[in-house]
Amino acid sequence: MKDNCSKCVESRNLGLKFCRHCGEILENEKKESQPTVDGAVEKSDNLEPEFSAKGMSPEKFREEVEKRVEHKGSFGKIGITPILLAVSIGVILILGGALIYSRSKNTSDYTSQVNNLWRDFIEQADKLNTRTNKLVNVADLSDYENDLGPIGREVKNINFDLDDIDSSIVPNEYEDLQDRLIDFGDELDGYIERIKFLIRSLDQIEKEEELKVFDNKGDDLEQSYDDLILANDGVLKKSFPRETFKIVDNLKLIAVKYLEDKLAEEEDKEEGGDAVDRVAAQESVKGFMDAYLLNDESQMKEFMTTEAINEFSYDYWFAGDFETLDYRVLSTNYIDVSSFEIVAREQDETSDGYKYTVDRLFKVIKADDKWLIDVVSYSYG
Repeated sequence: MKDNCSKCVESRNLGLKFCRHCGEILENEKKESQPTVDGAVEKSDNLEPEFSAKGMSPEKFREEVEKRVEHKGSFGKIGITPILLAVSIGVILILGGALIYSRSKNTSDYTSQVNNLWRDFIEQADKLNTRTNKLVNVADLSDYENDLGPIGREVKNINFDLDDIDSSIVPNEYEDLQDRLIDFGDELDGYIERIKFLIRSLDQIEKEEELKVFDNKGDDLEQSYDDLILANDGVLKKSFPRETFKIVDNLKLIAVKYLEDKLAEEEDKEEGGDAVDRVAAQESVKGFMDAYLLNDESQMKEFMTTEAINEFSYDYWFAGDFETLDYRVLSTNYIDVSSFEIVAREQDETSDGYKYTVDRLFKVIKADDKWLIDVVSYSYG
């Protein structure tokens, strides 16, 4: 080791056999361990397996040693683990950011689409309500049914668009909303079809109880809307007009008036019949029914012919667990100068509260200048 070479000591401390500066052979001192350039403890002969001086010139060996030292210095100080950790964190942040952006964009796309379709539903409902409010009588129903056609077709188109929404853009938290929105669209479509069916069936209604077909037809649609609101969570921005659910109720009012006019028209078409005789025949039926409500058999006979009294079954009329609450005359048909057929409807109630109606057909004839009941049917129609 040269005294005037400051690098000899440093090279020896590094465990080198030759000075990396001057190439001088260093003393072969045995040391159990030597500190390395990065502060770690390392055996003095740790380079010997890889870089032996045998067969190498000092300059070649020095060059190899310097490469080794530089290699250890760069990675030994920084270390590969922190680099990999930093890269991993960066990748995670990038992927996380991309996922958040994708979810946010999907949510935005979905809410935009369903609100557009929801506004289309409301627009068609407004058209339907506006058109319904213009109805006055049954004569308007033909044009009304024709106007329902385009509205119904547009609702079907909206339903198709709703079904076609890509499921991949529907956020998990809105899957229930999507399902209920589809259900509501189907109910609205069915509701419009039921309205059209009721209009076409109107002329087949002959009795008041048949008007029950109009009852509660909007309940399913309203329930579907209520279920939809529960799942909305602020996505749908506008409210659906609830008056839509009452359209069939309005149609029922027209149907009631139609039936009344129909029955009155049929009565007007009856041939002949003196007005006084008509009223007298009706009064006989009313007197009979009034006595029946009071369970007064003797008074009932006052309005019947002898033949009717002999054939009339009081046991049948008063048998059963029910009570007759009321009655009304439905129609009076002229048969000839001495007879009318009159239909009266009674309202009955069983002991457990069930109410029902029974129609009675009376044949009233003129006998001894009186209008008396000659035949009574126990249940008519």
